[in-house]
Parts: sequence; C-alpha cells; structure tokens
Amino acid sequence: RRLRKRTRDSDEDGSGLLPADDIDNPTLSLSSDAQASSFRPSQMERYVHNAVAHPSLRGKNAQAILESVQQGHQTQFLATPPVLRLAYDFSFHVRGLSLMHFRRFMEKLEQQPTMSGVNMTNFGRVNSLHPATPPRTVSDIVEAFNTLLLFADRFYSPLVYSFIKAGATFMEKYAVLSRPDPATYNMLVFWVNSKLGKFRSEVIATNVQTAALIGNEFARNDDHLME
Repeated sequence: RRLRKRTRDSDEDGSGLLPADDIDNPTLSLSSDAQASSFRPSQMERYVHNAVAHPSLRGKNAQAILESVQQGHQTQFLATPPVLRLAYDFSFHVRGLSLMHFRRFMEKLEQQPTMSGVNMTNFGRVNSLHPATPPRTVSDIVEAFNTLLLFADRFYSPLVYSFIKAGATFMEKYAVLSRPDPATYNMLVFWVNSKLGKFRSEVIATNVQTAALIGNEFARNDDHLME
C-alpha cells in the first residue's frame, strides 16, 4: 500500500479530514520522537470527545483533527497545540482550559510578542499549556465567548453549540446591564469556566443531553455569581 500525502484541510464541514481507516492504521511506524509530539487521547478523553464533537469529526484521528482545525478559518484564537488538545474533550476549569484561551488573536498585530517561544507543531503532552491572558475589560470576556462560539460551530455538536451560545448571550446582556468593575472580571471568568467544567463532568456522569441543561445556569440569579 502506498503512503499517501496528507493534504491541508480548510473545509468548514470537516469532510476534508483524512478518512479514519487511512489515519488510524498508518503504513509506517512512528519514531519515538514522532510519538512524543503526537496527541494520543486517553479512553476517557475519546469518550467525551465522541459525546461532544461535531458529527463530521467523530471517528477520525485525533491528531488529524487538531492539525486541521488549527488551520481553519473559524479558528480565530491562538490555536496552540495544548489549547486544541484540551478543547478536544472540553477540558475546561480544573482540567486547565479557560474561556480566555479563546481570546481573539490578531495575528498581524500580535504574532511577534505572543508567539515567541510557542511550539505550534508539538501536540504531545510535553508541550504544556500556557496561562490565559486575564481580561482587561468585560468586552474581552464577551469577545472570547463569541470566538469560542464561532469555533464550536464546526468543532462541537449542535447541542454543545447551543449550550455555549446560552453563555455567550448571557454575558453580552450582563456586560450591558451590570457594567462590572475591573475587580469582577476574573471572578466572571472563573464562574464561566466552572460552568464549562461542570458541563464536561455531567457528560461523564450522565449524558450530553442532561449536561446541556447547565446552560440554564447562565443567569443573574445563579448562586455562584456574586454581584
């Protein structure tokens, strides 16, 4: 069997990704260096991914998925391998991923200072996650939510997209009606991250349909949202 050249994918629907039977059974064995720089999800990570992923991505090779979406035009944040690795199975909050990792990245303006020392090709776990940039305004939080929502449109299932949209819609209204002070910004991000993390936990404990109900907790009267 001939080794086929991988093509760069930019299709919105994910159909341009290499078929699962081609990329899950490579013709040549990977070197130890290649294995170390590849993303090899655990059984639980695969389980959560299959529950939350866009239908076009289910059953496809994890490494190919991440490399593909890294180049996607709906990926408008700094898509480092660690961020994408955690996005694969919705690993927010205590697992490390933050809403602010989805802050919109203006490549022409930010490339030099932001990407200095960032390895954009190593998807292995040795490439650790950098802390997210804290919000400077409430608009930063709203923008990060909208950037995540754009990404979710083709990366997560419609049900997960609707859950994220509930949070984004709430935050837009909250920003207008409450006008929080700077001391509140980090608290808001923590609160949002806790809801995103709770969603993942509920997927594992029950199912994604039940987890989606957590979207109703994006509300001003939530017990954990302090004014």
